[in-house]
Amino acid sequence: MYYRFRPVGVAVAADPDLVTHRAYGAPNCAMTSEILQTIASKYADLARELKIPATDMTEIKRVLSQHDGFEPVQTDQEDLQRHGVQFVAQFLVDRDGIVRWANIEGTKEDRSGMEKFPTDEEFLAAARTIPG
Repeated sequence: MYYRFRPVGVAVAADPDLVTHRAYGAPNCAMTSEILQTIASKYADLARELKIPATDMTEIKRVLSQHDGFEPVQTDQEDLQRHGVQFVAQFLVDRDGIVRWANIEGTKEDRSGMEKFPTDEEFLAAARTIPG
């Protein structure tokens, strides 16, 4: 759904077994009550930002899914059970395969940085540091 609103100019692939995540060292963790609380807080922030009247995480997820035309299926729940909380990471890799820049969710700001995506300006600044 994300790519429908923010198209990318590079190939994008799925990795349901998270082989790439492990290879690049993107962490994951168990779904603890502390992590659930952080996630619920992020949903509440998003609901306020989008003026969604719901405050319960389940209801917010339902409203957002309905708005986006997304209908969760059994495999979504199975993936969550199988992978736990998988942190998101972005990497810039040069033409020789060397990682020149990395951003891993929550590593700079702890859990408050969960679901924080670099801005276009941050990506461009990082790309400008890569030797030509």
